[in-house]
Amino acid sequence: MQRETASVVQRKKEARAKIILGGLVYKAGLQNVNRAFLMGGLLMLAKMAPGSDQFEALRRLGQEALSGEETELPSPSKDPVNDEALA
Repeated sequence: MQRETASVVQRKKEARAKIILGGLVYKAGLQNVNRAFLMGGLLMLAKMAPGSDQFEALRRLGQEALSGEETELPSPSKDPVNDEALA
């Protein structure tokens, strides 16, 4: 068996990361949403300050979902993300 080159190993790691991220999109029920909408949401999340109240609220919600607990998505009136914080 030949040794894999560093570029092949890197491509495999990147492919695995993409598969995992796709699984998160699927688990969240977002597989059928508009791609531009999804990208916009991800870009807004990327601007969120780690450790902020909004960040921690979303992290907790995600942790519950990943641990298999029944997670009720917040209604717009109980949204843990402050729209102003993401503007």
